[in-house]
Amino acid sequence: MQATRIYLGNIPFETTQNELEQMLADYHPIAVTIALDRKTNQPRGFAHATLRTQADAERAVLDLDGKTFQGRRLVCAPATHRGTPNMRLRKDTWDSND
Repeated sequence: MQATRIYLGNIPFETTQNELEQMLADYHPIAVTIALDRKTNQPRGFAHATLRTQADAERAVLDLDGKTFQGRRLVCAPATHRGTPNMRLRKDTWDSND
């Protein structure tokens, strides 16, 4: 079992880590990190979550992408390394052999 990270975008700035953990509970989150601005320490509107398995991550992306969360439409995708082109991968091209 290899833990896998996902990207959660377009989250409200008021969202707490606990609220994201509750939303992700069915997908077995190991860690959830809300991105903060380095200068202001304010939320940037996105987060990353580490989930227990690749299967959990795939289910989360399929279930949560486009779902309304606290009045906003979520963007959920496999996380990529900073600077990687095509930051948002299409669900239909997900390669689980990475």
